[in-house]
Amino acid sequence: MSFLEVLEVRNNSLSSSLPLDMCKRNLHRLKRLRLSYNKMYGEIPSSLGQYCSQLEYLSLSNNNFTGFVPREIGNLTKLQELYLGVNKLTGTIPKEIGNLHNLQELWLHSNELSGSIPREVGNMTALVNLSLGNNSLSGMIYYSPSHKFSSSS
Repeated sequence: MSFLEVLEVRNNSLSSSLPLDMCKRNLHRLKRLRLSYNKMYGEIPSSLGQYCSQLEYLSLSNNNFTGFVPREIGNLTKLQELYLGVNKLTGTIPKEIGNLHNLQELWLHSNELSGSIPREVGNMTALVNLSLGNNSLSGMIYYSPSHKFSSSS
């Protein structure tokens, strides 16, 4: 599986946590990871942002993930789409998310996120769709005039 670039196992009844060393060994070439609409649980491992550096698409939505959005997610600079909505994620949105300059889609809706929306979201100039609704977020969304995104609630 060391040459695997796409892993899509959505709409099943997978009930597991993600391995702590996700992508470290055999999945380091992974570009698309789609595990949405399952029964996955536990925390999103920070190693995802360390060892899955080729990811362009990540969807873990509609599961039972808990804990924080790992700040290491900001290391996934090739990421174009990030879907973490409809989980049980808590805490704040990490400011490192602003490092994702290629990100076009960011879906964090329907979690238990709180705090201010990080100013660094304004660094995401490729962002087209932003969904933050159904959380306990506050503050403003800062963006440059070159932004083309529309926000979804």
